[in-house]
Amino acid sequence: MISLLWAAVLVLAGAVVLNLVLTFAVIRRLRESEGTRKPAGATQGPAAGDPVPAFTVTLTSGGTLTDRDLPAGDATIVFALPGCAPCTKVLAALPGTVPTFVFVMGEPGDEGTEAVLAKVPSFASAAVIADDRAFGVEMFPTTLHITGGLIRKVENGVPAGAGV
Repeated sequence: MISLLWAAVLVLAGAVVLNLVLTFAVIRRLRESEGTRKPAGATQGPAAGDPVPAFTVTLTSGGTLTDRDLPAGDATIVFALPGCAPCTKVLAALPGTVPTFVFVMGEPGDEGTEAVLAKVPSFASAAVIADDRAFGVEMFPTTLHITGGLIRKVENGVPAGAGV
């Protein structure tokens, strides 16, 4: 009976030691990952007040669009991603009151990319961009409200009242 109790104590002690080793490994990983995180409040991607970066894209209609082609007044650029449900909601909620451009980050001809393009409103011009880091956009959907070549407002995600 005593040998059974000693065996139980040894098993429990082994479990405690293993638990401590795993806990310290998780703490070390968390400390390492915190060093690579952006500080709270750091902007991701384009920010209000930034100039629109130089770009040239081929529109799905066959023409090209550059930063110099944007209207002198207001315009909207939406960045969408295949398989992104919030992106679809943003596209459905676009008012169409200003020139609107939708940049789909995907591969031309891909089924997911084509599904997003099918949701682009008829008043908007669309382009497919293979580089999903273009313009520094890191969140999808991202909507840029532009006035006179400057980014006036940035919306990440679905804005309030967009049917969510």
